[in-house]
Amino acid sequence: MIRHTVFFTAREPSDRETVFAGLDILRGNPHALKLEVGRNLQTDDIPGPKVDFVVYGEFEDAAQMAAFKAHPLYA
Repeated sequence: MIRHTVFFTAREPSDRETVFAGLDILRGNPHALKLEVGRNLQTDDIPGPKVDFVVYGEFEDAAQMAAFKAHPLYA
């Protein structure tokens, strides 16, 4: 099993809703065992750019993850 976590930060705070909506489209991709798109609550005081969103996916194997990335919704 592959667990894949990606962090995203909107370049402009005013674009956060647009970025979230775009990431949320990925949940319609059928090539993941599990896919979650969430907002980072930013409750930890970590230095550097603040992460706005987290995308977490689970894939059976590299082939399934490749199929996910090849799907039109991923583009």
